[in-house]
Amino acid sequence: MTLRFKWYKLSLPISLPSLVAALLASPLTSESECGFRARSSDEPGVRVRFAWRSTVSAIAFDDDGNPMTQAVSTVSFVDLKFFTRGNATFLRVDNPGKSVRMLMNELGRVAGYGFSIQPILFSDAEPPPFFSEFDQIRLVGLKLINVVFDRHVVGRVELASKEGIDLQSVWDTTGKAYVVDTAVYEVMAQMIRGQLSFSKSGLVKVTDRLAPQFLHLFENAIEEMTDRSQKAGHDGSDA
Repeated sequence: MTLRFKWYKLSLPISLPSLVAALLASPLTSESECGFRARSSDEPGVRVRFAWRSTVSAIAFDDDGNPMTQAVSTVSFVDLKFFTRGNATFLRVDNPGKSVRMLMNELGRVAGYGFSIQPILFSDAEPPPFFSEFDQIRLVGLKLINVVFDRHVVGRVELASKEGIDLQSVWDTTGKAYVVDTAVYEVMAQMIRGQLSFSKSGLVKVTDRLAPQFLHLFENAIEEMTDRSQKAGHDGSDA
């Protein structure tokens, strides 16, 4: 099983405890479209669940067998973790959907004027600082975009190898310009083997058995990751 995560750095006009209290004062009710509630966890930090209503279309059949469209109301949710490192406040979104716009809008509404949020992005210029903590690590998959073959031809390239990819030696022979869209690593940590996948959009996928160790290492290094993210953002990476 693979878990997905995305991290953000928050700028808050109020304290984190005040923000969490304000979020929990806005629960999902029969009259509201979305809301927050507390979630218990053994993990350090403040855990909150954000839930929202949505409508999907379903096909049903009448007594004569004729199809008809019905609107079905559903409730979706995503789990959040708020935590601090140094003077900075961070948010982790567990298993985010394709869009977190409603969540971001609600956070901004509750926090008030002066709230801002910055996604933690990844640069292909250098590996994350916590990679040295793994017993083994090798690059096994790459998706490259904006690959310049010549001034008239731009394309996408996917690379995969069970033995590991030496990107430097591969690309030194061709001299192509490119942007890394996704990088997949096979890692070993304390006798647990799994995979990590990093997207330039900031989405991280990790094998569930590896997740506890990975999250600990990642969030201990997140201040340094934030500095790199700012550089990646200035280089034109997507949020």
